[in-house]
Amino acid sequence: MPELGKGVILGGGFAGFAAAYWFREYNTETPLVILEKTGGPLSWLDGKGMDSILAGSECGGGEPLIGRYLRGLPEIQRVMDAWPGETNLNWLESLGFKLKRDSTGMVSFAEGTDIRKKWSSILQDRNVELKTNYAVESLSPQPDSTIRIWSRDGDSTEARGLLFATGGERNHGLTLARELGHETSPVEAGYLRLRLASPKLGSLLGPLTRNVNLKCLKSGEEASGSLSLTGRGLEGMAVSCLSARLGTVWRQLGHRLKIEVDWFPHRSHAKVIEEISDRSQRGGRQAIGDEPLFGFTIQQWSYFLKQAKLDGQISWGKVNPRKLQALALQLKRSRLLTSGSGLPSGERSWAGGIQSDSIDWSRGKSTVMKRVWMAGEVMDFLGMPGGPHMNAVWASAYQAGCSMGMALKNASKS
Repeated sequence: MPELGKGVILGGGFAGFAAAYWFREYNTETPLVILEKTGGPLSWLDGKGMDSILAGSECGGGEPLIGRYLRGLPEIQRVMDAWPGETNLNWLESLGFKLKRDSTGMVSFAEGTDIRKKWSSILQDRNVELKTNYAVESLSPQPDSTIRIWSRDGDSTEARGLLFATGGERNHGLTLARELGHETSPVEAGYLRLRLASPKLGSLLGPLTRNVNLKCLKSGEEASGSLSLTGRGLEGMAVSCLSARLGTVWRQLGHRLKIEVDWFPHRSHAKVIEEISDRSQRGGRQAIGDEPLFGFTIQQWSYFLKQAKLDGQISWGKVNPRKLQALALQLKRSRLLTSGSGLPSGERSWAGGIQSDSIDWSRGKSTVMKRVWMAGEVMDFLGMPGGPHMNAVWASAYQAGCSMGMALKNASKS
């Protein structure tokens, strides 16, 4: 009987772990090892808590994926159709993970879940070896179709099948992929934080977190979701949704943008005017700046009054109706100027990676090198925040893990 060989997965993140699980579902014989360059699995969770989003969406309007580079968009959508988000959630719960769902439809691991320990236990039970602090230096294809893997410490191991799950952030994984003949697209942040042109505005309005509607006046594109305004700038789901669609345009503009904010997306303009007018009729001699409306602080309310050219000391009873219209306009169509970008503190996803035309997306398999597979953000796709992007990561791991497991099992019988 021929030697079984070894399956090797590069990367101990969600994609690598899920691919290993599904490999074992179809192949219980072939030795399988995960090589992780850091000191532990899922190292990217450090400092981020347990609130990583798994599925569901706060934005996107039914459009599951938006490609920063449009290559790969139809293919990754078909992968997600084969392994949809709800199926993935049911699978995670069947493994014993406790999930929480919020009112927006987002799903995350429940607080107190030791994700690392749980995943490590699952893979140990399935006879998957995990080697940490194993930094791969280079890959060398061999005449017998195996791949020799060299570590930075001079160690080597031979892979009968190799799966890239090194993530999307700039890392050595894409260099290794190019060694095997794959073309790659430049990696850049998929979601952004926008720096305010006036840093002072961050202290005048922030910290402020609300569900809003944002509109990029340059493109006319809009997105709804949470917005956090602080001294660091604008970030949150609404900003991330827009940056996923408009990153290329924004970069060309140097992130010098006019962003229109509707602070009350679920209230019509007429309804806001009605509420302000009602307060004006009941306010009498009370100064309009003394009692903020709509949950704003006094400082935030003063900012909107100033933008509407209203003196906060004037009494409600003396406010000109046209001024009330101007105030309502500020609350429904505030305009903020931005001057730069950075990484958001919450959502992290990456655009770029191994290009679509070198991937058989139905199996997550390389089309330029035998017995090479890939899963997760190392592939060139970008999903909307709030779930679709992570859904694509899980789905691609399912496809690649199953495919590699079956392929190596069949190879051992030939």
